[in-house]
Amino acid sequence: GWHASLALVCYTGGMSVSILLEVLMVVSVYLINPAYFGAKKGEHHHKGDGKGQNDGSYPEDAGLVISLCAVIQCIACGMVIFATIQIARDFRSNLSQPGNMFKVFFATLSAFAGAYFLICTVDQSSIVRTGMEDDFEQADVLIMGIRCLYFSTATMTGVGFGDVVANHWAAVTLSSLQMLVGMIYNVGFFVICLHQFRERNQILAELSRSNIRPRRARTLWGAMGRVFK
Repeated sequence: GWHASLALVCYTGGMSVSILLEVLMVVSVYLINPAYFGAKKGEHHHKGDGKGQNDGSYPEDAGLVISLCAVIQCIACGMVIFATIQIARDFRSNLSQPGNMFKVFFATLSAFAGAYFLICTVDQSSIVRTGMEDDFEQADVLIMGIRCLYFSTATMTGVGFGDVVANHWAAVTLSSLQMLVGMIYNVGFFVICLHQFRERNQILAELSRSNIRPRRARTLWGAMGRVFK
């Protein structure tokens, strides 16, 4: 019915659009300036010790890059917020499906990765490897995009290897928020799965009390398994 159509557009469309927007963001910055991150732009002066130091300047195309990333990220966040509101409504109405929760989860993960990438376009040392604060000088746009996705995945799933850390107050604040969001998704997914299994067991119990033939019961069991598709 109308709810199934809305769910298809909201969840599947929201996840696909969110991921495509984040890929578009990284590719766009790469096309504008492949060496946007790092010392390749010649924006770092060298002191007597021979180490490159950031002089705090921005590349000439920084305004274009930051503005473009901000617009794309706003659209992606809007899609994720809309899908999150819909999954919350379905959760309250006992209409949520584990598959839909997974789709919103991946859309949220990619949106956070895009937000980290946006922060990195403003401050290149926002996401760095542990103990290598100048590591961004050796990273190009694609590597920085992958690093932000990796950091977002480790934070969202609660793994937190610690090899890549947030080095900027905005990134630290955002990662703290993402940890809380990840916990909410984990609990929500567990509750939805528990509810689905309870409904399935209730249906099977009713079929057993109704003395329905085993063959038909097995067929209905297979039909009920489709809720996870």
